[in-house]
Amino acid sequence: MLNRLKIKDLWQLFRSRIRRNRIVVANFGYLSILELVNLLIPLATYPYLIKTLGSEVFGTVIYAQVIVSYLLILVSFGFGMSATQQVSIHRDVPEKLNEIVSSVLFIKGSLFLLSVIILSSVLYFIPEGTTYKALFILSLWICLYDFIFPVWFYQGIEKMKYITFLTLTSRIIFFVLIFALIKSPEDYLKVPIINGIGSLIAGIISLYIVISTFKIRLSLPSVNAIKLQLKESYSLFLSEVVIAIKDKTNYLLIGSLLGHSAVTEFDLALKVKGVLSIPINLINKALYPKIAKEKNMPFMLKSMWLTLSFTTIITLAAMFLAHPITVLLGGKNMPYVVQVTRIILIAIPPFTVSYFLAVNCINANGRYVLLLKGMLYTSLFYLAVIALGYFTGNLKSLYFYAWCAVLTYVFELFYRVYITRKNKLI
Repeated sequence: MLNRLKIKDLWQLFRSRIRRNRIVVANFGYLSILELVNLLIPLATYPYLIKTLGSEVFGTVIYAQVIVSYLLILVSFGFGMSATQQVSIHRDVPEKLNEIVSSVLFIKGSLFLLSVIILSSVLYFIPEGTTYKALFILSLWICLYDFIFPVWFYQGIEKMKYITFLTLTSRIIFFVLIFALIKSPEDYLKVPIINGIGSLIAGIISLYIVISTFKIRLSLPSVNAIKLQLKESYSLFLSEVVIAIKDKTNYLLIGSLLGHSAVTEFDLALKVKGVLSIPINLINKALYPKIAKEKNMPFMLKSMWLTLSFTTIITLAAMFLAHPITVLLGGKNMPYVVQVTRIILIAIPPFTVSYFLAVNCINANGRYVLLLKGMLYTSLFYLAVIALGYFTGNLKSLYFYAWCAVLTYVFELFYRVYITRKNKLI
């Protein structure tokens, strides 16, 4: 009888917690679908693309996306955090909301045009720029999508169902067209084209919903409004630039020193890590609007430790199953991918805590400069490891880059723990 009462009490407690945080729970559900769709559908096409295009050509497609992703940082300009927070705070003030949306879209549109000009110029200096010029230009779909799909708006008003349905539509289009249109290595240009078609459709519809359903009136923003948005996001933009040094340089070095087939192996290992990191991203995105508004650090800490426990368990399971997972996704002709995957998976537990502290502690308290400093020191640490690899002759080892990624995540974790304790953010 006592046990039944305890179970009943726990169930009532659980239900009351769910009701109290129903918006967070709903957003978590939609974000779960969104993250799964964004990762699993491209991952489902991975074996087909590697088999059809070949690891070398497919690695070139990935390499082009990495180059363009540097420009994505420019177009994004940190608005994923700053604009989300502003929309969340001013969601009930129509005039202010109109100003925020108009200013952010104007800035992102201007930065997209600038990114097109930059890429067109940079291609003359990239070895692959002449041969694969069309591939690089078409890969700009990544930047266009970030410009016209206002994820930050939907996150700020906590209406994630719209993003979920639109992204699902975009990814289904991608999935169907990949198998229908790509039949040989000569079809590699169709990969960015197919991505672009789905993204363009989803982006246009998302903007239409913002204007028609949420009654946002777009207008030419004032100079002061633009300056305000740039000021709010500047530190976050710089932090993303610094992040790119440690997260994307590996791809460039591997592509230059080991070839594009090695890029495919390294990318596959990171894709596995990405799938296992889904819960971390989901929970952080779902919690951020609530914590940014309420500054509820005890709630954040409980969520962080629960997520860490879960991700540690699935990481250990994935390390044990690394061989069948990588064979399923990439085939048997990748000699290094199993061990590289196991090494990179070590980074998931430290990444869990580090990401929580960054998003729902440092950012939620508006301490963007602290985050930027942390990113800067982490990138300097990364460059020091790369320099060590150069002097020891390890830059032509794929394993080196895997361990480099792990050590960088660990350093980043220790520094974020240090700055949160020093500044009494928790």
